[in-house]
Amino acid sequence: MRNKILTAGVGLAVLVTMTCASFATDDATKKKTVTSQKYVDDIAATKQTKLSAQGGDYAVIYPNSENNEADGAVTARPIINYIEDADYEGELITAGAVKTALDAKQDRIDGNSTLNGKVITYTGTVGQTGTRDVYNDSNSYSGQTGALVAAEHVNAGIANGFNAHLTCNAWEGNYTAQTDPTGEHCLTYSVNTLSGTYMPENQ
Repeated sequence: MRNKILTAGVGLAVLVTMTCASFATDDATKKKTVTSQKYVDDIAATKQTKLSAQGGDYAVIYPNSENNEADGAVTARPIINYIEDADYEGELITAGAVKTALDAKQDRIDGNSTLNGKVITYTGTVGQTGTRDVYNDSNSYSGQTGALVAAEHVNAGIANGFNAHLTCNAWEGNYTAQTDPTGEHCLTYSVNTLSGTYMPENQ
């Protein structure tokens, strides 16, 4: 019985030793196996060239088939975080940088027939604007007392005011009210009652 146990133990040790040797032999065989140049070239052709390290953040760009760029010929574009860093060389910018830049911009000002011809004014709130009407001599003055006035309307109002409030008492030479309606040759004036509206309207 003792001999049988000893024999079985020796057999098991030999089997384990042979199995371990078999694996070691396989690994060594693979390392020493000779292959063809074509096989190596075919395998290498399916691999991507190792990307080189870059200082900073970059996005890898696929080859462009429309430009006949070869497979694996990747390029890169820098990623920037601030609008002011852009030098218009094709950088990619983050969404956060775009939002920061947009937050500093004025919202688009609406345009419609109701606002047409109005003047935009500042308000006390950042990013908000107001409007003011511009005097229109085709409408009545009474409805436009808060409107901004063009220089031509100011001049017309002053001229109308002078003509209405002043009466010429004496003309130069032989001039009269009929021959000198603008008062260009008037020597003396008297002031009339100061009342009425003299801005041009409904013209």
